[in-house]
Amino acid sequence: MGKPKAADVLNVLIGLLLLWTCGVCAWVMLHSDGVQKVKLLPPPAQNYNVGWYYIDEDGNNVYVPTLPAKIPVDYDGRARLYHNYVAYNRRTICFSTHHQDAVLFLNGIELYRFQLEGNPPWIQSFRSLNHIVNLPIVQDSTICLELKGLVKGRDGEFNEVYMGDRSTILFRLLTNRADKLSMGLSLTIFGIIVMLLGFTTISPVNSATRDLSLVYLGMTGLCLGIWQLEESRCLQFFFGNQALHWCLEYMLQFGILSFALLFVRSVTPVKMTGVTNVFTGIILYFAGLELVLQLTGTIQITNSALLLYMMFISVCFYIAFLIVFTLKFANRFLKWVFCISMCVSIILFLSVILLGARRSKTSTDFWLTIALLFMFFSLSVVVYQKTIEKFETMKEAKLYEKLALVDFNTGVSSKTAWFYLVEKFDYAEHVGQIYCLIMFDMNNLKKLNDTLGHLVGDKVINAFCDCMREVFGDKGEIYRIGGDEFICLLEGMEEDGVKKLLAEFDRQVANQKETDHKFTVAYGWAMFKPRSREDFIAAQQRADSQMYDMKKRMKAIAAMKVESASAVAAVPGTAL
Repeated sequence: MGKPKAADVLNVLIGLLLLWTCGVCAWVMLHSDGVQKVKLLPPPAQNYNVGWYYIDEDGNNVYVPTLPAKIPVDYDGRARLYHNYVAYNRRTICFSTHHQDAVLFLNGIELYRFQLEGNPPWIQSFRSLNHIVNLPIVQDSTICLELKGLVKGRDGEFNEVYMGDRSTILFRLLTNRADKLSMGLSLTIFGIIVMLLGFTTISPVNSATRDLSLVYLGMTGLCLGIWQLEESRCLQFFFGNQALHWCLEYMLQFGILSFALLFVRSVTPVKMTGVTNVFTGIILYFAGLELVLQLTGTIQITNSALLLYMMFISVCFYIAFLIVFTLKFANRFLKWVFCISMCVSIILFLSVILLGARRSKTSTDFWLTIALLFMFFSLSVVVYQKTIEKFETMKEAKLYEKLALVDFNTGVSSKTAWFYLVEKFDYAEHVGQIYCLIMFDMNNLKKLNDTLGHLVGDKVINAFCDCMREVFGDKGEIYRIGGDEFICLLEGMEEDGVKKLLAEFDRQVANQKETDHKFTVAYGWAMFKPRSREDFIAAQQRADSQMYDMKKRMKAIAAMKVESASAVAAVPGTAL
């Protein structure tokens, strides 16, 4: 058994440090019962739900056991609750209305009035709101809370009442809706992250084939989160515009439905497009019908919420169906986790509908939160799987991009890479920087391919590239822009340095032993300072012109050698 590595020893020491830290924390917590606790948050406001009564038709005081409660309405359609109030310091009372007008009296004097004003005629009520009213210091007085229902089923309903100072009441309101607040924040953050993830993984190459499923899923989660924040009543702390609260409470549900349908359409395979179109058309018909009924004042959305919930369930079921049969999960466990959590959320949504039909508001809110929690978990599985697919696609795209920028035969950069460099060159970053562009062209490659074959020609080209890599490889980038044409781009190189490198290149070509077939190379070069794309083109043209001048000279020298050899061979008795 060998000696332990230093890294293993350090990992063990880190583990011991963490274990020691946890032990110290546990010991301190177990022996801190007598330590005085300092609380910054105020205690929650006290319930003021007992002692309320109403006056029946015979003039008798009828006490309600506790709030919330529902009592008979008076002759004018309003319900009134009374409470004997004694205060020796200033107090604040908080009550809520659920699609109701409200008036608060103290000893018959009106202290506060809330009623629907300035609304369009087709909106009977905006939504549920909390009301906080400061009460004066009085000895013996009577509070009267008067409510009038604005929509069907809200007459005579009274919710819980709290008493205390303003800070304790606000804290109590937050704690009462902590589940919806946490769910709303979680879904909002989830939606933003998924939406940004979707935007970052969209391919900019072909807009017609962009996958926007993660973007639509993120928008659905974001709308769900904002809706739950509105349901928590916490947004009322920031603004009191009733119309805006009504939009966030009811119109936002149609936004959720719209983005969910877009998500459905984005994950639909081609063979199921027809079925999805029919399904989308049916959902849009019922959603449009519900909006028309609201806009005409025929049926309020508050009274047709069951239809909207049924559409939500239908969309959830169809999403689950599509994902199970079209999305390739990383493993079977993930698929089963998604199926189970989605089925549970659909069952819970059905429970919400049944409880809503029975007007069980408290149970409805609870099960709706649990249903959203399971849906949140299901969507997380989908996002995880879609993210894996996205990054695998991006990895493949980068691989294909890399392959497109490399010449397979020689291993140097390709013609595509050269054009990409010229088009995407950062001219501002390289202002004043001097570059040298060298054009290379192998002589008589076509003749070599025609006589000895392309395999031999490819071997000669590789030997040529090895000579270039040996000289220029660590000083610049080499690009193959044609069959036997290459470009070498050098940065920060002076003319004397370029001449020395070219002389070394000539020696490498003359002395190469990789192939038995000797070859020669013509080249030309140009110095330039790139300020635009045209500077690259002009430098390439100058180098190309110089290269062809060298090629002509080399051909002339070769022709002279051939003529000289022929003349010598023609002289009798001359040995070659």
